[in-house]
Amino acid sequence: MGERGRAKVLEKHTWARVTEKIRDIYNKILVLREIASEIAKFGFKEEARKIFSEILNDVDLIRNPRNKIRILRNIARDMAKSEFKESAKGIFNRLVNMIESIKDSKWKDSILYDIGLSMAKARLFDDTLKIAEKIKDSKLKAHLFYEIAYEMANFGLFTLALDIAYKIENSFQRSSILHHVAFKMAKSGLFEDALKIVNKIEEPWHRIEVLRYIIIKMTESKLFHSALSIAEKIEDPASKAEILCYIASEMARLGKFYDAKSVFYNALKAAEKIKSGLKKVETLHDIALKMAKSGLLNDAIKIMENLEKILSNFKILFRIAFEKAKLKLSSDMSLAERSVDEATDILHKMDNLFCNIACEATKRGLLNVAMKMVEKIKDKDLRAKALCEITLIVLSMIS
Repeated sequence: MGERGRAKVLEKHTWARVTEKIRDIYNKILVLREIASEIAKFGFKEEARKIFSEILNDVDLIRNPRNKIRILRNIARDMAKSEFKESAKGIFNRLVNMIESIKDSKWKDSILYDIGLSMAKARLFDDTLKIAEKIKDSKLKAHLFYEIAYEMANFGLFTLALDIAYKIENSFQRSSILHHVAFKMAKSGLFEDALKIVNKIEEPWHRIEVLRYIIIKMTESKLFHSALSIAEKIEDPASKAEILCYIASEMARLGKFYDAKSVFYNALKAAEKIKSGLKKVETLHDIALKMAKSGLLNDAIKIMENLEKILSNFKILFRIAFEKAKLKLSSDMSLAERSVDEATDILHKMDNLFCNIACEATKRGLLNVAMKMVEKIKDKDLRAKALCEITLIVLSMIS
């Protein structure tokens, strides 16, 4: 029996047999709601509509006003999800009228927010905006406006979403929603419009994330020149190095090795400006790895050799920090221990880098280079793994 058949059984038997035995009206409504929603999912819209109608008749039997409001709110949500939007809209409006007489302003605002959020998700935006204006709590109102703008952007109503976003007073919330709108625009290929929004985003993290996403989408569309032009606007050296490395990798994947090499070297220049020693090492490691995978083995090996020199200095510094901490407070000790852990993590990454370069060298027939990389791997298990992978690559090449 297929899904539609099961839904038919559910509609004909479960509804009739189960609900007639339930005496408590509240529990009966809960069961009927679930049945109606399931039937609607399977495409039996008319049958679902009948059950929702029965539920609405039963709601009037509930005496507790708060329970009645909660149930109507949930029914309206279910109906909106089941694509009975006009009926849901009618129930939402009925709810708004019902809660006008509520004296508890906090609870009233909470219900209005829930109604507004449900209507926004049902894309009943005009009505949602009216409900938002009724909320007295400024934070709750601002959050509902945020959610409305978010859903508008999801639906492609970018202009309306931006109109609401610019009215949000909280700079973090405003940056967050502008971030989302710009993402959606870039995903739709509206790169120029998305870039206009970037300058209006106040929070640095959101601004960098949007620029990164626009660049990624441009790169996916093979708009390399435009992507590189935007990448130059990124001020944070670590973020700039990361995104340039991504562009270069995509160029290499498409056979543009000469251009890719130039962009990789721009990524290296950006990485050299990173102030944090650990972050610099991690970034250089990632660039070397991507260069190796892009076939630029000699360049990757040069970076690797430079990294080894940096790491030898790091190990000395970490050891000094650790020894000094023994003579000081336990808090200093824990800080030194964390530093050593970070150093160990980087050394493990270096082993992975040696392993990857070894495999890439083998693929290109440079077995001597591969074995030199294997000798550098300190972790015994990873060294064994590297040797196995090299053997498999060689066997595949022979066969």
